[in-house]
Amino acid sequence: MLVDEISQFDVECIDLVQYPFVSKKLRDIVKPCDGKKHDHGHTTHMCAASVAQGTGYDELDDLMKNPRPLRFVFHLLQVLEPDQYEHDSWQLDEEDKLKSVEALRQKGNELFVNKDYKEAIDAYRDALTRLDTLILREKPGEPEWVELDRKNIPLYSNMSQCYLNIGDLHEAEETSSEVLKREEFNEKALFRRAKARIAAWKLDEAEEDLKLLLRNHPAAATIVAREMKIVTEKRAEKKEDSRVTYSKMFK
Repeated sequence: MLVDEISQFDVECIDLVQYPFVSKKLRDIVKPCDGKKHDHGHTTHMCAASVAQGTGYDELDDLMKNPRPLRFVFHLLQVLEPDQYEHDSWQLDEEDKLKSVEALRQKGNELFVNKDYKEAIDAYRDALTRLDTLILREKPGEPEWVELDRKNIPLYSNMSQCYLNIGDLHEAEETSSEVLKREEFNEKALFRRAKARIAAWKLDEAEEDLKLLLRNHPAAATIVAREMKIVTEKRAEKKEDSRVTYSKMFK
């Protein structure tokens, strides 16, 4: 085809059995990301057993129930050389995919500096998704696996600060916990998880994080003291609220 050329293909029903599933996959790919996916881009496999559940698209469900020939029209708008566009993850070999993880981390850092926290989260999560595909190739516990898995740490760590900054306390806590799974006494992760838990009124859990932080990072004593003071104040506030509530109940 030439640029700006239009081509048309008529396809019979017998050749369209898999089309609804292929179309669903492509439509899902281009859907806007909600920025809160914890499965790092994993998708659901569509098979014959799932036909009854539908595809999630009315026109595709109707096509499965009422098969009919289709006409496909293609309009070629532009032709790009391999070095003229950003490649999707599936197009990259292992070496290039690993390089793209670092590039996405740096992109996220730049967005963070510009206070574009949600966009930074998207960049970090994209990096995590690509890293996952590389980790799955290795045997858990082997040096190569460990080396790749540790690259998760700065990504989750940076995400936790982004989530704190936008007030998403649950995700801030979860991403900090991901860091601590890999590095038990990580200073930033302990502090950020404590901050998230304090804001979410999980005061006992926050206090435990602060104690761990102080025990393993004595230089953080001033920061820990400040946050412990907030915990104490919140406990007093909570106790007073409970007292007032109970007093009203028995009036």
